[in-house]
Amino acid sequence: MMDDTKFLQHMFDGYVHCYRRLNWNTQGTDSDMTALELGHFADLGQKLGFLTTREKTMRGKNSKAERPDLFWQSDKLNPILYMERENSDKTTIIRGTIDKLFKYDEECYLSAVFGGIESNDYQMVTNYISKKIKANQLFLLIAWIKEGNSDKVDPLEVHARVYSGDQQWEKKANVKKDEDGYYWYLYFEPTTT
Repeated sequence: MMDDTKFLQHMFDGYVHCYRRLNWNTQGTDSDMTALELGHFADLGQKLGFLTTREKTMRGKNSKAERPDLFWQSDKLNPILYMERENSDKTTIIRGTIDKLFKYDEECYLSAVFGGIESNDYQMVTNYISKKIKANQLFLLIAWIKEGNSDKVDPLEVHARVYSGDQQWEKKANVKKDEDGYYWYLYFEPTTT
């Protein structure tokens, strides 16, 4: 039996295993990356039987209207997943994205995907989420980690952290270009037994 935490862990595993299929090339822009990744998660939601929408105004029980980058709903229109995807490495934008997710007051999976943030900012993000998360919330954070704040710096790794109340799980994947240097792919280090 799979619990909610395992489901979010498997979402990250699938993201890593399928990343090469997204065909994000090294000449692509941040906008290209965002569109490909949101498309990946929208397709996943549809394949799991959910209704998926992008940039649709949604309102929680007591929260003001928001426009999630991606939203999954059941066929009865119950919220399932609310995802935001951001490429900025500016801490004010990162915090604003996390705040936007936590303002939504209906119970569902929350997820943020950040492209290209520095490792010290990643630590800030994980601490910030730890302070904001409530006992009944589930949150998946995916972050592309780079060293240096230039757009010319290649990412080194992709980290995922699943928050389930006060419990946390973390995993990382390596980032590489294919042998021709045109496309990005992700992989996990082999585990030894």
